[in-house]
Amino acid sequence: MAISNCKYSDWLQEYTFDNCKLNRKEYGEFLTNYIKGEHDGFVLNLNGAWGTGKTEFLRRLYSHLICEGHPTVYIDAWESDFSEIPLSVVASELINQLSTINQNIGGEFDKVSGIWERY
Repeated sequence: MAISNCKYSDWLQEYTFDNCKLNRKEYGEFLTNYIKGEHDGFVLNLNGAWGTGKTEFLRRLYSHLICEGHPTVYIDAWESDFSEIPLSVVASELINQLSTINQNIGGEFDKVSGIWERY
């Protein structure tokens, strides 16, 4: 079940592990299962030299998670690099993308959104 009202819905068909030319489906499924099994929060770092396919992989992972029905937020640092306060960019993207995915979040989400609009 895909979340069709996500920010990057055009990726859902274009960026899949089934059409990955580097055959990284196994890695994507492993990471998906790992992420789904984590309940305490964690940091995941994807490291590699320029041109090794990090962006392609993350777009495919995003699509894979969305298509499995998991609310997923993708923050493109190049697209969102308009502020000198990185936390405001992250918070803004979280608020915007999650509110798009789930329009029934409620009043508490609006309170948090109002705080970050001041920055």
